[in-house]
Amino acid sequence: MQAEERKKRIAEITKNVLFSTDNKGKRLRYCGEVKTFVEYEIPIELLVFNVENGRIASMVKSFEREHSSLNPEVPQHAQQIAQFLFDSNEPANEKTKKSIAENGQLETGIITSDGVIVDGNRRASLMLSILHDEKNYTPAERARCEKFRAVVLPEDANEKEILRLETTYQMGADEKVGYNPIEKYLHARDMVKKGFTLSDIAEYMALGTTTKVQELLDVMALIDDYLDCYHRIRPDIIRYNKRRD
Repeated sequence: MQAEERKKRIAEITKNVLFSTDNKGKRLRYCGEVKTFVEYEIPIELLVFNVENGRIASMVKSFEREHSSLNPEVPQHAQQIAQFLFDSNEPANEKTKKSIAENGQLETGIITSDGVIVDGNRRASLMLSILHDEKNYTPAERARCEKFRAVVLPEDANEKEILRLETTYQMGADEKVGYNPIEKYLHARDMVKKGFTLSDIAEYMALGTTTKVQELLDVMALIDDYLDCYHRIRPDIIRYNKRRD
């Protein structure tokens, strides 16, 4: 399903009423102001994974370097992204999957107006896994995963604000699930490229100080230097090995 069709169907559900008038819903800091968003039950087939999700950045970049760009709207690519999300922390995901099967989705996610998941990619991937597994889950357990509870961002939400929300709710609030160090290095660098200050990054990634942000950036610079060097000498290594064979 293409973005415009997803946007149309999500708008039919929300009727473009995104902000609460009775203070019931999910409170977010959005565009510099704390607002209460209405929570909606969105059919899970209207959602797509965020391929730039910070949790799986290194796996995505590695895959795309060796194969091709991942398009989450393509079913096979979506399955690959879901596998990356599961592999990112298998023990934690098994625990969360069990909880979702028993209780349904407990935490409200965040999506864009056309269904891209800003917060909740991991949970949505586990819900999809349960939904399509008739062998291991009961009809009741699978029914709990048919809809994803989320707030919907306005259509004019910009890329920088979306990245801020993802960082705040994933690397800040959701750090208990765990990110491996390379994902933090990559995410800090991506945020600098998007125009965030070191102070912004320290706050949104819950790092405490700008010194820790700079440490991440310095390590990422070393990794980039190593990879540049490796790719320059790799053809020579291949030719040398062929001669030896």
